[in-house]
Amino acid sequence: VRLDLHRTFPENVHFKEFGNSESQMQALFNVLYAFGKKNPAVGYCQGLNYVTALMLLVVKDEEKAFWLLDTLVNRILPGYYQPSMASFQAECYVLGRLVQEKLPQVHKFMKDYGVTFPMVTLKWFICLYADVLPVETVYRIWDVLFFEGSKVLFRVALTLIHLNQNALLGCRDLPSAIKVFQQMVQDRNVLHCHTFIP
Repeated sequence: VRLDLHRTFPENVHFKEFGNSESQMQALFNVLYAFGKKNPAVGYCQGLNYVTALMLLVVKDEEKAFWLLDTLVNRILPGYYQPSMASFQAECYVLGRLVQEKLPQVHKFMKDYGVTFPMVTLKWFICLYADVLPVETVYRIWDVLFFEGSKVLFRVALTLIHLNQNALLGCRDLPSAIKVFQQMVQDRNVLHCHTFIP
């Protein structure tokens, strides 16, 4: 936990104070440590620091952030943060099937160039987009996540891929395809959270 504390949003304008404030770092540590103690099967998994930090920013209370995190991990996304990462692999498989069905040209392109979803979406899913998309957009995604469950994570991924499919299909090698995936999250459409996720 301590290793990831200072890596949590070090350059994000919304978290400059958070990154420099010892009390916020302590609050983040306290929530993650307590969560790991209560949930030894999960413990601490990378990505939870980003999720918890955004929760703390909203609720400004360690206990409330703890219970939000506990609800998210144990009720909304059970098994998602297991050390085996089996749920992440399953999410990638489902996303692959959805892309095959909805965006067959992209699916063929990815298969032809050896681009796999675990390779390009790890941070998307594990951080629940927290260290990936603008904060306001992440909060909108989480609103839907708490209401509808994990299917919103697929909708976001499919939307990002759909919005950038022309750039992807224009790639001629694996490195350029990976670069397109990395830049997808900077698409101007993600800035407008209510149109990106209606």
